[in-house]
Amino acid sequence: MRIAISTIACLVFLAGCTKSPYEPEPEPADIWHLLLLTEIVSNNDTTYSDEFGEFDDYVEIYNPQDTAISLSSFGLTDDPGEPLKYEFPAGFVIESDSLIIICCDGEPEQGNLHADFRISSLGEFIGLFAGNDGVVDSVTVPELEPDEAYIRIGNEWHIGEPSPGNH
Repeated sequence: MRIAISTIACLVFLAGCTKSPYEPEPEPADIWHLLLLTEIVSNNDTTYSDEFGEFDDYVEIYNPQDTAISLSSFGLTDDPGEPLKYEFPAGFVIESDSLIIICCDGEPEQGNLHADFRISSLGEFIGLFAGNDGVVDSVTVPELEPDEAYIRIGNEWHIGEPSPGNH
């Protein structure tokens, strides 16, 4: 009995110390929170107007990095199972410690910062993706009243008063 326990303990120890040649390579560097979703408004009546004077749903994105980031392969979606519904234009850059606002109005013909989807005021998923590299940030927005925002404060989300362009 003593030999069996010693043998099992030795095998468990060795299994934890050796690497199988059949194990996959480590995952690539994680891009989670390279950029941050910081404010989402799904029922914008009077808070933020676009360049056409329209009060659209919007997503605010913040670059907390020390350098600018090219958003050429980045995009947004409101459905994690579907391809990106909005892709940033080639050459688009977000500067260090800066915010951008994407109008989610279903009217991409209005310009580069207008997404081809709206955000449901009843609540839904919003995801920021880096092309094929995966999710950068995402959140499920709850039901919001007119002119309420879902705001990131630190690492937590809260319903509060919108403050577009301020972090």
